[in-house]
Amino acid sequence: MEENVTEKVIEIVNPIVEKEGFSLYDVEYDRRFLRIYIENPLGVSIDDCARISKIISTKLDEVDIIHHRYILEVSSPGVERKLKRKEHYEKSIGKMIKVYMKNKSVKKGYLIGVKDDSITIKGEEEISIIMFKDIKFGQVKVDTDKLFGRKR
Repeated sequence: MEENVTEKVIEIVNPIVEKEGFSLYDVEYDRRFLRIYIENPLGVSIDDCARISKIISTKLDEVDIIHHRYILEVSSPGVERKLKRKEHYEKSIGKMIKVYMKNKSVKKGYLIGVKDDSITIKGEEEISIIMFKDIKFGQVKVDTDKLFGRKR
């Protein structure tokens, strides 16, 4: 059911987000919260989120696909954004990421490649090819050494 609601929400809000000059990054729904993440190369302000939230809220009330109370949140995915889909990984090539595996292990390194069924990351000592089917999710991590000009 939750996946079905998410798909319907994407169909409804994607044209709204695009009309407002943004792109839809992700939608998360867990029965209590409906989180809509938007992005724009020029950034996303609080005012942008508030404006788009009002438009989306009105539309979702109109179509009434969620039949109970929930909290709507519209925000940027942030600098340390979650990576769930292949497109998310493709946009993050060259960035440091952490990959949370289904077997509960974690891998960290720079994302250097994305294929249809896998990603390639370069860690401190090795290059790893990780199959999408084995990934729970990834997350972009800020490289503080690079940010503050520290050498390793």
